[in-house]
Amino acid sequence: MKFVMGSYEIIFVDGGIEVQKDGITLYFNHRPVYVSVKDNGGISRFRDIAYDEIHEDADTVTGEAFFETDNGSMLRFRDCYRMECGSLRVERHVIVIRSDERD
Repeated sequence: MKFVMGSYEIIFVDGGIEVQKDGITLYFNHRPVYVSVKDNGGISRFRDIAYDEIHEDADTVTGEAFFETDNGSMLRFRDCYRMECGSLRVERHVIVIRSDERD
């Protein structure tokens, strides 16, 4: 799936993303969401995940990913890509859907 925003192209393939400007790759990642959750034992658990869904609105493309810890906590990541003053702006929103006291 490819979206053109000004001189930028945002290409989503299998949950990964590539951002190009004027045909030059600026960013590429197969698993663009990085998660680190510390459990109640003080151990940080790190994972990277791909987008589960891609949505397009009038002026925004959104990549969404869901992450569940081994203890059952659930996080939703929503990355919104849009043009602002000639530049590509990315905003990340994270919502805790479900939490477990062990995290």
